[in-house]
Amino acid sequence: MKSTLSTHIRIIWAITVKDVIDALKNKNVLGVLIPSLFMILCYRYLPVITAEDEPPALLVYDAGNPVTMTLLDESPAVNLYSYETITQMQYYLSNGEQPELGLIIPLGFDQKVVSGKTIVRFSI
Repeated sequence: MKSTLSTHIRIIWAITVKDVIDALKNKNVLGVLIPSLFMILCYRYLPVITAEDEPPALLVYDAGNPVTMTLLDESPAVNLYSYETITQMQYYLSNGEQPELGLIIPLGFDQKVVSGKTIVRFSI
């Protein structure tokens, strides 16, 4: 008697279906399977449900004249928060509950923009 691939697949399929049905009848397996599926669904869909349509938070420290701050404050693209010191801004930036952007405007930035001088980018 010659065995074919389709015969092997049918046998494997029959054993698999039987084992799955037996597992679903077992209360212990259901006790583990249902909470696991619930956690998977929560992990996948909870961020979508709780997402708000708020713009990102922008934490700013302006060492010079805060003329640029007025333009940013009127922008609907970001929620602006300004701080007196770099240390304050870094504290709130590192301890925020949601992703936030941090911006440090160096002393003399406005004058460099007006005069057309090169502005050097740096990061902390």
